Amino acid sequence: LAKRHYSEELLAKSGLFSQNNPTYPLFRDRLMFPIRSWQGKTVAFGGRDLTFTSKAKYINSPETAIYSKKHHLFGLYESLDTIKKGQKAILCEGNFDVVALHQSGFTNAMAPLGTSFTEEQAKLLRRYCTSVEILFDSDRAGQSATAKALVIAQNIGMENSVLTLGSAKDASELVQHEGEQALKRALQQPQQGFRYLVNNAVNQYDILTPKGKTAVFNAVRPYLDATASSIEKQDLIKGLAAVLNVDESSILDDYSRNATPVAKPVAAAGEMGVKPLNPATISVDLYAMLTLVNNRELYLQTRYKIAVEDLEDAEAEALYNVLEEAAREEVGKHDEYILQMIDDEQLRSDVAASFTMEEFKLAPQRVLNEAVNRIQLRTYEKKRLSNKRLLDISLLDGTGDEGIEELLREKTEIDAKIARLRKTLEQDI
Repeated sequence: LAKRHYSEELLAKSGLFSQNNPTYPLFRDRLMFPIRSWQGKTVAFGGRDLTFTSKAKYINSPETAIYSKKHHLFGLYESLDTIKKGQKAILCEGNFDVVALHQSGFTNAMAPLGTSFTEEQAKLLRRYCTSVEILFDSDRAGQSATAKALVIAQNIGMENSVLTLGSAKDASELVQHEGEQALKRALQQPQQGFRYLVNNAVNQYDILTPKGKTAVFNAVRPYLDATASSIEKQDLIKGLAAVLNVDESSILDDYSRNATPVAKPVAAAGEMGVKPLNPATISVDLYAMLTLVNNRELYLQTRYKIAVEDLEDAEAEALYNVLEEAAREEVGKHDEYILQMIDDEQLRSDVAASFTMEEFKLAPQRVLNEAVNRIQLRTYEKKRLSNKRLLDISLLDGTGDEGIEELLREKTEIDAKIARLRKTLEQDI
């Protein structure tokens, strides 16, 4: 190594060698798995012991300048085509589980990296799909990790459910002992996330006693707290009341009385609280706007495809308005003018950082086309849900045939647009 002019400092920073002995390979006698970013770049490695003597069965690269565990998922890059098309991901525990699932045809499987599922990983995953199925180990630690993952997924608006494997501890064990068909049969019946949490809690506490009922309620409360929709939350509480055999109003009363507002952290004096831009964790909305701000010649043709009302990310909305103002006043030719027009410090920092990144300048038209299609698809899916609710209400209230026919015509148009957008996105994969 010395002959190749690699300094001990560089070897230590690479994450491939021991921190205590920079010349000792960290993954010696281990089967190595490349860990790729969502762009396909290898940023780290995982390794499984092949000697069966190490206390650490699995190890992953330490944090480095290009690798942060909480911002990556093992297998995400390899699963991108599948999850974009099917809008669903399977989240399992280990590298071997991911490999076993992919070999069995479940090419939407991925795993956190030696840590629990994080909010950053969830936001990254949410950019590509809307639903996640949790397949963690069946032991107590796995159940705890599952509960946390469900709350994180619910908090960012992802459909969530749990997969179980019966007596097998994990996917790789089931394939090894019973074969691929056994795995496929086991994964056919996902259980909705809240129902899984309720069942788990019911198995732990005696719901025939008041204290047991309260314990079950407290166990599932984090999931309720993470539910943004009042309609969905009320429906979940209704189901919980039926399981506990109590009045729905009692749970609602307990929930409302004990609710405490979440205090937002306040930056200390002199501390700006500005976070560095990480393209891997931002929303599709902000990614599209940062691509636009780096390729402003494409703004006018893009503004006719999406409106600011179609965006869900506050930073993306603010940047859209800046681009609109810059286009009107014809002052958007220089980056410094754009930065001067941004009041929010975090957004200004993100835009400034994007100006230095090649990522936002590569194939911008292709990136924007996909982003616009995804944003439009999301908008039409919301319209379809609204249309369905209005149609259900109209049918129950006995609204005239003309009103129902109009809603049905609207439903047909929305369904056709959704089908076209999905087909376009599948063709782009």
